[in-house]
Amino acid sequence: MEVKAGYKETEVGIIPEDWVAINLSEFCTLQRGFDITEATRVSGTIPVYSSSGLSYYHNKAMVSPPGVVTGRKGILGKVFLINEPFWPHDTTLWVKDFKGNHPAYVALVLKNFHLERLDAATAVPTLNRNNLVGYVVAVPTSIAEQKAIAKALSDADALIEALEGLIAKKRHVKQGAMSELMSGRVRLPGFSDEWKVVTFDSLCKTFTKQTGFDYSASIKPSLITKYADGFLPFIQNKDFEGKNINYQTDYFVPEKIAIKFPRILLDEKCLLISISGSIGNVAVFSDHQTSLCRWCDRGWKIY
Repeated sequence: MEVKAGYKETEVGIIPEDWVAINLSEFCTLQRGFDITEATRVSGTIPVYSSSGLSYYHNKAMVSPPGVVTGRKGILGKVFLINEPFWPHDTTLWVKDFKGNHPAYVALVLKNFHLERLDAATAVPTLNRNNLVGYVVAVPTSIAEQKAIAKALSDADALIEALEGLIAKKRHVKQGAMSELMSGRVRLPGFSDEWKVVTFDSLCKTFTKQTGFDYSASIKPSLITKYADGFLPFIQNKDFEGKNINYQTDYFVPEKIAIKFPRILLDEKCLLISISGSIGNVAVFSDHQTSLCRWCDRGWKIY
């Protein structure tokens, strides 16, 4: 493949000409954290970081900011950028030497490297810093570019966090509105009729799972063409997607077996509710994509 102007081929792929491909151990130096026990811990304001993040506070710092910490034992792969004096716990590795690189960019590289894949395969997940030798990463030689990349991605993370917070808030508002509207405590404009109390079975017909079908013997993984003659798609709990059904099922039932169980054949619009495994999934089934009936397992179908 031709390399365009301004780029070069390296062992980690094509990178800008002014970038370098260097060994991860040459990019930064990681050091094991410091022992601290319940007996030696003293109440204070200095954060103590373990492999899972901020754990508690102590009265003494072992590292001055900026700092980068990642898990050494227990939880691997998380990376923390710290901008205050701190104590890295014995279950962590901390960056002792940034080798002239921008700390925020070092944190990004370590996070993107997925250090958990270097687990030493012990009973407790463990990362040996010596295992980093031999792995190569691409690095901008310009500290200004490293800083700019770190800021751009940090801004993106901040935006995502803000959007997630907004979504959570909207979801909470929707749940509150649902409770108010579906209880009649709040009425929509133009509606004033009285509500009435009815039983569930007066609103619809409910059919549950039919016994007598040997699921394990008759369900076949889809090694056949989707919707092939003689086979019906099989709807399972994992095929529920919110209020809809994922029609890309991987399992099929021979039609000659399915027709023996008409109570759970899906041949018209209905509501499906899962009643085992992942309980409470609800989806609307509408046979609009194919003329074939479908098979519902471990759930109710409601008309």
